[in-house]
Amino acid sequence: MLRDCNKTKRLFLSVLMISFVTLGTYILYTSSRLTWVVPSTVSFRSSTRVTLADTIFKLLKVADSPVKMSVVSKSLRAVPPPTLPGDSNLSYADDRSLKITKRPVDLYREIPADKDNIDPNNPPLKKILFWNDAYSGMHYGFGFGREPFLRAGCRVNTCMTTSNRSRFPIKEIDALMWHFRSNDRSLPNTRSPHTRYVFWMMESASYLYGNLQIYKNVFNWTFTYRLDSDFPNPYGQVFRRQKPLPVQQRNYAANKTKLVAWFVSNCMTQSGRETLEA
Repeated sequence: MLRDCNKTKRLFLSVLMISFVTLGTYILYTSSRLTWVVPSTVSFRSSTRVTLADTIFKLLKVADSPVKMSVVSKSLRAVPPPTLPGDSNLSYADDRSLKITKRPVDLYREIPADKDNIDPNNPPLKKILFWNDAYSGMHYGFGFGREPFLRAGCRVNTCMTTSNRSRFPIKEIDALMWHFRSNDRSLPNTRSPHTRYVFWMMESASYLYGNLQIYKNVFNWTFTYRLDSDFPNPYGQVFRRQKPLPVQQRNYAANKTKLVAWFVSNCMTQSGRETLEA
C-alpha cells in the first residue's frame, strides 16, 4: 500500500513538473511573436533576467486576480489616428473636389465635331454617348468633350462625351448613358458587346413613372444618388475639415421650439413624411 502511494506521488509530481515546463516553453515561444498586455498591478523585477519560476508565479497570481490579462498580436493591433476634441471619422476632401467650386455651365453646349478640335484617336479616347436627355438637358450636369475630365482632375482623363448619335458608329461607343425619366426611352437598334449601358437616375424608386421590368438585364452599370451604385452621384457630401474649428461653448438648442430642420423638394410624398412636420 505505501509503495503504491509513493508511486502515485512520484507520478503526480512528474506530471506537475511536465506541466510547468510545457507552460514555460509556451511562454518563451510566444513572447517573440505576441505582446503581453499585463495589468499595471503586476510588476516584474527590475532585473534583466526573469526566471521561469518567477514568470509562472506572476502569471498565476494575475489569473487569480479580478483583473484580466490579454494577449494581442502585434500584426493585428490597430493604432487609431490621433484625434482632437470634437473631431470626426469622416474622410477629408481631396484636392480635386476642393477645386470644383461651380458647375461647368460653359461646357453644357456641345461644339460641332468639325469645330471642337478633338482627335478621338490621339490619344485614344473612350467615347461616352449621352443617348437621351436628363431634365431637358443633354449634358447630364457634366458637360461635353474631353474638357470636363481634364477640368475635374480625373485620374483617367482619356475620355470624351457627346450627345450626337451620328458622330461615331454605334459599335464604337464605349459607354451609353441613359435616363429612365426621359421622354425618349428608345435604345440603339444594335449593340456592341464592349459597349457598357449605364442606367442614370436621380429620383427615388417611388417616382419612376414607368415600368422598369422591361429593361431587366439591359444595363451593365448604375449611376444614381444611392451610395451602392456603381457610380455614386450623391446630392451632397460632408467632409472632414483639414483644420477643425475651435470648440465653442454654445447651446444650439437654446430658444428652439422645433426638433429638426427639414430641407425637402417634394412635399406630397407616397410615404406621407410631410405629416412629421406637424
